[in-house]
Amino acid sequence: LIVDIESAVCNNGRRLLVIKDSYGNALAPFLSSSFEEIVFVDIRYANVNILDLIKDKQITDVAVALSGTCAFNYPVMNRLATLANFGK
Repeated sequence: LIVDIESAVCNNGRRLLVIKDSYGNALAPFLSSSFEEIVFVDIRYANVNILDLIKDKQITDVAVALSGTCAFNYPVMNRLATLANFGK
């Protein structure tokens, strides 16, 4: 599941990718004044290449908002490992 939100109050060129589970849903109102665009990806359900998404959407910032149970799930850890190697 991918949700793309464009802010009506911010025009600074910054784009945020939030890699989340259900715990990340509450973040949108707090982030909309700081980022021009916010892309939420539920890592449990979205079958997307995160690195391609970063390039395609011209993401400038990345945040991870996961519960401990989800963060230590092997498939999720494997997807997050690709981000750790980004740029190496």
